[in-house]
Amino acid sequence: MGQVMNKKVLMRSAAIAVAGISVSLLSAQILLPERIADTAQTPSAETISSTAARGLDIEDAQKAAFTANAGSHAPVTAPAASAGDDCQPVLSVRATVDALIAVTLDAPCHPDTPLVASHADLAFSQRTDAQGRYSGFIPALTPEARLNIFLGEDVFLEAQSTVDDLDAHIRIVAQWTGAIDLALHGFHGGADFGAPGHLHAGNPFDPDTDGAFLIALGETDSPDAMRAEIFSIPAQLAPASRAELALAFDSTLCGQDISAFILTRGAGWMSDMAEARFTTPDCPADAGLLIMDLPLPAHEAMVEP
Repeated sequence: MGQVMNKKVLMRSAAIAVAGISVSLLSAQILLPERIADTAQTPSAETISSTAARGLDIEDAQKAAFTANAGSHAPVTAPAASAGDDCQPVLSVRATVDALIAVTLDAPCHPDTPLVASHADLAFSQRTDAQGRYSGFIPALTPEARLNIFLGEDVFLEAQSTVDDLDAHIRIVAQWTGAIDLALHGFHGGADFGAPGHLHAGNPFDPDTDGAFLIALGETDSPDAMRAEIFSIPAQLAPASRAELALAFDSTLCGQDISAFILTRGAGWMSDMAEARFTTPDCPADAGLLIMDLPLPAHEAMVEP
């Protein structure tokens, strides 16, 4: 049993490491032992209101689709390239540990090319590498996990895999557009900021809290990037856990409304997309930090009757 658990811990930590986690300079300030002093009223959870996630929806493209068949825990790929067609992109997805989706894109004729990946209401932007490849891990939000990738200007790929253990996890998703210093934080068992049990992009995995992790997706150096962070916990930990969304701002963001979009997924249930809006202090203003509570519902409350 111990060997099985150790293997699972290693797989989980490897998946998180590959998922594209990064922390920008201002986000790193949030991770200092003492938080930046608040310079404005802290928004409460009640400031989150249901709304359409404008700017996050991907328009349907009238493009050739490479549709894959569903398979339980087996790689599913777009149709293989025909003989002599070395430019055909190939997308593969498979379910893996902790209801994560392992994604591999091989597009040799699309090096350093922007892409947008979407799964359910989650979307983020990335680029292929110099060989036209992209790989990563995405927390599943639906048991029949369908992934769409829009590659460059004229290529659309789709693949799907069945995720058997999704209902054992509760997930909260924060996503936004642009180089804004937003950060999702998860806390377990009454943990304080910076203490054991506090997960964030700089500390995404705690081996002492089995099955809990935080994954960051998307580019961080583009003004138009679509970014997301996902906090995932075993369902039984939800009653003793909580989450926060933090916005670090400086004088360049004073007097503005900053929005992110929040989605919660539990056993057999997924929330509507909701807008979380921060209002920064009027100009002029010093740098500061705004915190919004994102409480996680109890596991039982998320199961549909």
